Amino acid sequence: MALRATRAKGKNDDTTPPAGQPQQQPPGDIADAAAATRRPRGDAAAAEASAQRLTRQEQARESARAGLPPSGDFPAVPLSTIANIAGHSLLMLLLPLGLYYAAVQGHLDPAFAPAFGAVRRENRPLLGGVLAVLAVNAVIVSFLIRAFREPVLGDSSPPSARKRD
Repeated sequence: MALRATRAKGKNDDTTPPAGQPQQQPPGDIADAAAATRRPRGDAAAAEASAQRLTRQEQARESARAGLPPSGDFPAVPLSTIANIAGHSLLMLLLPLGLYYAAVQGHLDPAFAPAFGAVRRENRPLLGGVLAVLAVNAVIVSFLIRAFREPVLGDSSPPSARKRD
């Protein structure tokens, strides 16, 4: 009955305005929030560029506080660190494979003969495997020692003034 009464009074249930007329704003706080978030289409690219500039500036400030070079400078990591990682990666690949191959082919027999006597042919793969595992462990220990001795980026104190525990 209430529905019939509103239609009888001439109220329109359709909320979309007729063609050519602007849509009415919702009342109160909703209208204010909608108006605040709306931007003209041309300003969207400018606003996005401004936001990207701000984030780049914030990143530059953060890296300066941490003692790092600005993000535009290349490389952000010292070359000695890159060389350390690259060198140990090559060692991790080549040293165990080389030792295994040399042991299986019998090239290491003269080195083991004085200490252990003659290495039998059927024991060469076992010897190569043991040497390969020892080589991997040696490379890992070597890398860790070099990594912990590397100076910290942004630390300007001399090595003698640093705490040693």
